[in-house]
Formats: sequence, C-alpha cells, structure tokens
Amino acid sequence: MYMGRHMLKPLNKKTDFPMSGHGSNIDSWHKRSRFSPYRYKATFMEYVVCFGIILVFATVAFMGVSPILFGTGGFGPERVVTVTVERLYVDHNGHNSSYMVGTDEGVFEVDNGWMLGIYNADEVYSSLKEGHTYRVVTKGNKVVNPWIQEYPYIVDVSQVK
Repeated sequence: MYMGRHMLKPLNKKTDFPMSGHGSNIDSWHKRSRFSPYRYKATFMEYVVCFGIILVFATVAFMGVSPILFGTGGFGPERVVTVTVERLYVDHNGHNSSYMVGTDEGVFEVDNGWMLGIYNADEVYSSLKEGHTYRVVTKGNKVVNPWIQEYPYIVDVSQVK
C-alpha cells in the first residue's frame, strides 16, 4: 500500500516532527499538551456560544421526539369510545384552525394528517350532529399545558342507534 513520499525517507527529528512548526525541539510538545499551563484556554463567550448551540440542537430534537414521548399526533394509543356530542366548534389560534368536538367524554379534534392516515376530516366533522350518540375511534392522548394543546384525534365515526 502506498503511503506517500514521506514514507520513503527516514524521519528527521528536527524537521519532520508534526509539531515542528511550533517549536524546533521535539521535546517542546509538552507545552501544548492538555496538562500544560501554556495550552489554549477558551473564553467565557466561547463557552456561552457552545452552550447555545447545544441548547438549540436539544430543543429541536425534543420537538421532533415529543409526539412520540407524549403520545400526541398519530403516535398515541387507539381507543374506541361511545360519546354524545354536546358541542361542535372551530378553534382558531393565529393562522391555524381545528375542528373540535366537545362530548360527554371530553374534547376531541378532527383533523387531516399524514401520520394519522386521515384525509377526510371535513366529511367526518360534517357527519357529526349535536345531541347524537356516536361510536368513535380516537388516536392520541390529551396533553394541555402552556406550550402544547393536543387532543385525541377522531379517526372514525359511526352513529349508535
């Protein structure tokens, strides 16, 4: 195996040592070792920047993993519940809106989503009538705090007679 031209000639301790640019003596390597008082020391601002970068990456990673941890979205358990619809409304928050269903068993959300495999939220929501009883298949957990407001999603609806 060819390792380069430097392997063909013997090493000169003064010129071919990897740290020779920093000192002409082969024994000067200890001045840059990690135990040396002459080694590079980071400033406070460099520590702050490194901490900030780590914090941003950790936040992004947590946001990506939080649906799995909390069981929200399409990752939560699937349940079959018999409910009586008490209120149908649309929840507007900023630029998003969600179809919400208030029942005697709690609040549910009807939404399209690729994780849920649902693309007919309008049809499901329009089939619900206040005062009627339905057998609904839900997916996900209820998580409500100042940062997240997630409700179980209604996946399938059938009217109980």
